Amino acid sequence: MVGLLSDLFIAQGVYEVTSLQSKQPENYYPLVLEKHKTDTAQLASSIEYYISKIDDYNKILKKVDLKLQYQLDTLKARTE
Repeated sequence: MVGLLSDLFIAQGVYEVTSLQSKQPENYYPLVLEKHKTDTAQLASSIEYYISKIDDYNKILKKVDLKLQYQLDTLKARTE
């Protein structure tokens, strides 16, 4: 779930940035779902489940945040 949510947040960011640049926004959601061998129904079901277990969901979101921060730090280090 951490990998899937991380990829979805990145896809959302790409979509928003391309929208702000007045370009045709790229929708990577289908590719992310395919990569993680899931679909929107399964994703919605998983999110609904974890929302009912909010402490577990918060732990997952913290791991997502750490993963994304690590990826950002790695990219920054490459460009310095």
